[in-house]
Amino acid sequence: MFRAVFGNILQSFGTVLWKKTLLISSLPELLFRFLGELNGLIICVVVIALSGFDRALFLNMRVVGGIIFVLIIDIRYDYLDQSLYREEKVSTMIPYENLNCVFAIVAWYLMFRDASLISVGISMIVIIMTILSSMDFKHFTWPKNIKKILLIQILITAETLITWYFLKDVSDKDFFIVYQVVIIIMLLFPFVIKNFFSQIKSLKPRFRWYQTISSTSNNISFLLYLFLVSEFGVVISTLLSFLWDGITLLFGFIFLREKPSKKDVIMIVATTVLVGLGFYFK
Repeated sequence: MFRAVFGNILQSFGTVLWKKTLLISSLPELLFRFLGELNGLIICVVVIALSGFDRALFLNMRVVGGIIFVLIIDIRYDYLDQSLYREEKVSTMIPYENLNCVFAIVAWYLMFRDASLISVGISMIVIIMTILSSMDFKHFTWPKNIKKILLIQILITAETLITWYFLKDVSDKDFFIVYQVVIIIMLLFPFVIKNFFSQIKSLKPRFRWYQTISSTSNNISFLLYLFLVSEFGVVISTLLSFLWDGITLLFGFIFLREKPSKKDVIMIVATTVLVGLGFYFK
């Protein structure tokens, strides 16, 4: 439970600073992602020093090929996500960020049924409450980027399910290391071909500071997320991810001056209680 809370704090903090970094830069999407992954290599070195690593995994074409497939999905939705977060407020995005949870939980339970029906039911209640609470039914309109939002959520769902499939055979730490090495290699080719070196030299110190903190927070939270999926499966790890909503609203208020409504605060309290119940009945 502590890892889930800590991971959500890091993810929320990283997301808010990631948006702030996007707003002060005009870098190409692939270069922005490449810079964000460099810190992941440092984390890999720390993980290897503390717990070791099975280097034979780099020769396992099933694992490497699977991770490449995950990364193709990941890079595609990250490209869309960057443009989305440049255009929308964090508070506007939060309810729709949970749509992938609906898709993942339903697909997971139908395929594997390894979580209690109570936890699945609570998860669905939390998701529906969160989505409905965000809508103004008197003046309801879909977000202007709804098609992009839905596509991103479908891609995240596919990534989640495929990631879990490989975590059955590979430890979370080993998966993270292979993932980070492979994505750096994949992004290095367009980096060199498009000659992004000159753009890196022109980066301002403020950008470097925000980008370093956000990428470090996001990479560590990703490592903790892999542990949660490996340890608890998709349903419970997804349920625990709803702690992200409240923490993100808090950081959005502190760093972006986006004030949450009373309805948002009430919803976050109710969601937190339900998450606790769902974890108890897991």
